[in-house]
Amino acid sequence: MKKRFLSGVCSILLLLGLSACSTSGTPSSDETSAPTEQAQTEGQESESQDATAGQNDAMGQKMGQMCPMQVEGTTREIVRLDNAVAMDFTTTGDVEELRARVEKMPEHHAKMHGEDGQMPRGHGHHGQGGQMRHEQMSEEHQEMRRQMMEMMADVTLATEPIENGMRLTFTPADASQVDALYQMMQSHAQMMEQEGQCPMMPMMGDAQET
Repeated sequence: MKKRFLSGVCSILLLLGLSACSTSGTPSSDETSAPTEQAQTEGQESESQDATAGQNDAMGQKMGQMCPMQVEGTTREIVRLDNAVAMDFTTTGDVEELRARVEKMPEHHAKMHGEDGQMPRGHGHHGQGGQMRHEQMSEEHQEMRRQMMEMMADVTLATEPIENGMRLTFTPADASQVDALYQMMQSHAQMMEQEGQCPMMPMMGDAQET
């Protein structure tokens, strides 16, 4: 009788011990759901950041492939003409590649400003992937960019080969604006180069079109 009683007590204690282990070892659904949801959110944010970084890299690479100044050995000189302003691009490297890039600038300019001279939506920012976005610019740069874009809307672009390179000519509709255009292009190009941007940005838009 005594043995049977002790056996029963041991069985109860064993069951209680197993129950305690089971309770402490298995977290409740409320305890597990929060970390799981947090992990899912962090994973989605990471994927979004990776996708954005990939898009930025692609845009930066595309911009580099378009910018004449990215051709090795290239220099640029801004020249004031009688009724226009010219950018003379010359290189000690691949002359044909440089000419091909400069030759596309009038087309990019036309796409950027449209037939009515207005800039289409989507061209308010710099290109991405190493390119400065509008909200990252200084106020001075934003104002200069705005003025440059307005001035470029009334400018016609043309190209012609020169020795070891290509000339890009900017002819304003109003000839009295030549001096202002020349000064603006000088200042804008200098600022863009200081910030590591392509000085041809006003002609290239966001590099979303070819």
